[in-house]
Amino acid sequence: MAQISQKTSYIAEKLITTLVIGVTIGAVMAMASNLFVEGVIALTRWRSSQTLLWPQFWAGFSPYPLLWLILTAALLIALRKALGLNRWAGPADSILAAHNIENNLDVKTGIGSTIAAFISVGGGAAVGQYGPLVHFGASLGAFMRRISKSRMANDVFIGCGVAGAIAAGFNAPLAGIVFAHEAVLRHFSMRSIAPITLSATTAAGISRWGLGDRHALSLSVVPETLVSLVGPLILGGLIFGLLAVVFMVALRQTARWSQKSGMTAAHLIVLGAVGCGLIGGFVPQVLGLGTATILEMTWQNHSVQFLALLMLAKMAASAFCIGTGVFGGVFSPALFVGAAGGALVAIFLSTLGFAVSTATMVICGMAAVSASVIGAPIAAVLIVLELTTSYEMAVAAAIAVAVSALLSNLLLGYSFFDRQLLDRGIDISMGRGHLALSQMPLSALMVQDYMTIAPHDSVQEVRLRLSNSGQTEAYCLSPEGQLLGKAELAYLIALSPEVKISEHIDRSPLVLSQTSSVQSALTKLARFVGESVPVIDQSTGVLKGVVFESSLFHAFLDTQNQMTAIERGAV
Repeated sequence: MAQISQKTSYIAEKLITTLVIGVTIGAVMAMASNLFVEGVIALTRWRSSQTLLWPQFWAGFSPYPLLWLILTAALLIALRKALGLNRWAGPADSILAAHNIENNLDVKTGIGSTIAAFISVGGGAAVGQYGPLVHFGASLGAFMRRISKSRMANDVFIGCGVAGAIAAGFNAPLAGIVFAHEAVLRHFSMRSIAPITLSATTAAGISRWGLGDRHALSLSVVPETLVSLVGPLILGGLIFGLLAVVFMVALRQTARWSQKSGMTAAHLIVLGAVGCGLIGGFVPQVLGLGTATILEMTWQNHSVQFLALLMLAKMAASAFCIGTGVFGGVFSPALFVGAAGGALVAIFLSTLGFAVSTATMVICGMAAVSASVIGAPIAAVLIVLELTTSYEMAVAAAIAVAVSALLSNLLLGYSFFDRQLLDRGIDISMGRGHLALSQMPLSALMVQDYMTIAPHDSVQEVRLRLSNSGQTEAYCLSPEGQLLGKAELAYLIALSPEVKISEHIDRSPLVLSQTSSVQSALTKLARFVGESVPVIDQSTGVLKGVVFESSLFHAFLDTQNQMTAIERGAV
């Protein structure tokens, strides 16, 4: 009876905890996401109404987007200084945090980055709003875990926040659930699906209750028969994949240039704002989210020249902003690039004799390019399904998404966020275990249980000391403590006892740096044979300790077991 009672209490506790966490995070994200989205809409309308009161200047150029963006840059610089932030944080940081065991997301940075994105989008910067909302959701989840002191895994809390952000922002709960698992957590477990589903459905439900059944993009399209679309969509998917790669390369190259420029963060933000403002002065459609222009491309025919101008101008303006620190997301710009690309593909296919509607290719282009950029092909298809309520349209989009994601993955990698982490030396694709071992310092396994010998000691002395101590290895050190070499008992047995040990030590043994990680040590020890490995100060050569081979492999097995437990929902 006692065991049954304990089991019942355990189940009840888990159910209540899951319910409270999922619903609470979902409710908060519904309010936060809708305040953000509605605030951006209101601010954009006000800014546009003010801009329309002023005339254009030479050759259709309007200086007012530039003035708005300079003001935006000033506010971003002031915000960054007020909060003491070294950099903005986005979805890449959320993904990294979800793959860490420890709760290491900084809430202040998350809130500050969300405010920065609100300022950027409201001021007309060519950036998106959903990436910052995703990171805000992850930060909220991390904060909830911190204050609740729950034993539920860190990544589940983060997933709840992410799912709530997408579900409320797009009014698409299914896409929110899948996006959290597909793009951020990168695994499914029964104990993560329940709270994440509750968070997404709560966020979407509250949004619909408060604002009605509205969508970020209200799309109504009836596609052609699937058989007639397969060929065009495969060809279109290849083009969309290339567009996604070009867009991501532009973003990364601008960010790299900014890092190498030697300019201060404030100067870079001003530079990005000026670059975007100059482009927007000639092509105002690329400023902000560009939702109205995207919808227009689904039903209105534009010339090839105009569509190409929109696509290239959006890429350039977004690269200027995101690469220099005018912070915002990449999802909305990717939608815009995909829409313009889809309209161009529709014109190209029509010249080849294919009867494909512009609206179909625009929607497929949006889904394909955005899926390749954010690394969430299934979620992108579900967004199409929930925004169009058309099963046929979702299946058509799936073809383009699959081809585009495959090509971009082969050319560049899983997503823009993964490339951002790779640029920081972090390879998420290797899995949670690899990441945990890469972050585990070698010093955690280093011990002082080793024998030292002097260069003038005889072989006989060393053999005797090793035999008495029960060890098989000794380290020869200089008077300053520098490692000169390693002596092994099995090799010393056949030597003359009177000779100096310095003549028979291994002067090039495998060594590890004290700043190494456990993962790098394991890589170096792949073909190592022996008991222990010396750990030295790389700059001085001084021996700091040793690491036993068995300790490294125990750490590896413990970490793998822990990661397996997390991914199966056992913790």
